[in-house]
Amino acid sequence: MMELLKNPPSTGQFAINGIWENTLAFKVQQPPSIDEIKAYLADRNELAFELFFGELFFGVRFIGTHAFILELCEHCLKCMSICSDVTSFIKAVANHTLCGELCHEVDYMEIGAVNAWKSIGAFRLPPMTEELVNTDELWSIISATPLVKDNKHPKAIELAYNKPLPHWLGFPISHQQPPYSLRKDLFLAVVQHYYM
Repeated sequence: MMELLKNPPSTGQFAINGIWENTLAFKVQQPPSIDEIKAYLADRNELAFELFFGELFFGVRFIGTHAFILELCEHCLKCMSICSDVTSFIKAVANHTLCGELCHEVDYMEIGAVNAWKSIGAFRLPPMTEELVNTDELWSIISATPLVKDNKHPKAIELAYNKPLPHWLGFPISHQQPPYSLRKDLFLAVVQHYYM
């Protein structure tokens, strides 16, 4: 699992209102211009950005004026061009005065289908306790979600952070080729690592 943190960035995407089913997607070598982002944003005041490092991804949501959103989008794209892995990217993004320390304290964990978070439905995990993490009860909770029936999308577990602005770190927890069935070993590895 930790080897995923060393992957270089590969692709990115922007999404309005968390609708990852309809993104402005791009390859790292061909990022969109600020004018393209502005046209995609249109009259909205919320935009999320995700950068993929292979199967791992980091996301951040910007809410505010167009000037605020576009400044942070430009900052993220600049950071993307100089980073070598997710850790260096997060540190670079955090250097902006409008961001601050990122990935400090997990507020909650959520699982969902990559780029189908809304249409398939996400599931927020109950608060973790040592007893829950170390039993089969946690896996049985996951196995009862609609995510188990979906085999068209890879699944991920997101570590969600509310401060200083909404952001998340997503780890793969399914096979990466169809059918995209959930993998208990990957799921428990992430939960145990970040809980313990």
